[in-house]
Order: sequence, then C-alpha cells, then structure tokens
Amino acid sequence: MQFAQSKEENGETEYLNYLKNDPNKDVRKVNLDAIITTIRRQRKEDYIIYIVPNSINSNLTYITEENGFIVNPKSNLNFGERTISTTDRIIELLPGNRKMLYNDNEENNTAEQGININFLNDLYKIANEKNYLEYIGVYKEKEEGVLEAEKKLRQIITFVEEN
Repeated sequence: MQFAQSKEENGETEYLNYLKNDPNKDVRKVNLDAIITTIRRQRKEDYIIYIVPNSINSNLTYITEENGFIVNPKSNLNFGERTISTTDRIIELLPGNRKMLYNDNEENNTAEQGININFLNDLYKIANEKNYLEYIGVYKEKEEGVLEAEKKLRQIITFVEEN
C-alpha cells in the first residue's frame, strides 16, 4: 500500500492523499456494523468520515443538508472504478459536528452516550444489507499562519457503496 503523491494545482499543493489500493488486497469490504463502529471510534480518534451511497433516499429525516450531513464533494474523487463527481451527494461526518451526531450535552460529554438515534435510523435506511468498500487516507490541514512542519495530518475514512 502506498500513498498517492501530492500534486501542485495553481501553485498550491493538493494535500488530499488517498491510499493507492490493490483492489484485491487493500480495500476492506464492510457492512453497516463496521460503519457504525467507525463512527463510534471517531469520538476519540478525531478523523473525518465520508459515506458514499449509490443514492440518498428522499425519505431521510435527520441525515439532511440542513443538519450539515449531506454535501457535494469539493473535487472529483476516484475509488477503484468509481468516480465521485462534484455534483454527487455524499454524507460527511466531521468531528466538529458532534452535537448533531452524538448525544452530547454540556453537562455530560462522555463516550458512553452513543450515537444519536435519529442519525442511526437514517443510516439504517441508507446502508442496511448493503456492502461498502472502505478506503483510508490522510491529508495535511491547510491552516493559515501555521508553519508547514506544524500542520496536523488528519485521517479520512471513506465508505463507498458497491455497485
């Protein structure tokens, strides 16, 4: 497994470095249980999760654009034979969206509280009885006024639904 090379774009370095995968060895096939486990681990490990279903149901009540979960990718991404374009709708789970994703409150912010049940109900509608391919990558944060050596590497885990 090797990291993809950073590329120069308009004089800026593109830091999004997904791992180059051998489709027979480096990509893990997972289901809803593994996705939920990864979301639970996000609380302590502070990484970004993307979920890319083949389609997003219109009957979702909590995983919505208004709640900040459904977004369009900022650039085209390739996962094996599948290309995700900037017009596709994907689910983005950022560490900063904790109050919407977890049952957190000001007084009791513990890992035991778990994932919001409304989020889980919608995730079940999207991912139950479907297989996803798990891709792991890293990127270096683009922070203004921070030295290159001090920029933090962030892990990204992307789940792409199999066709």
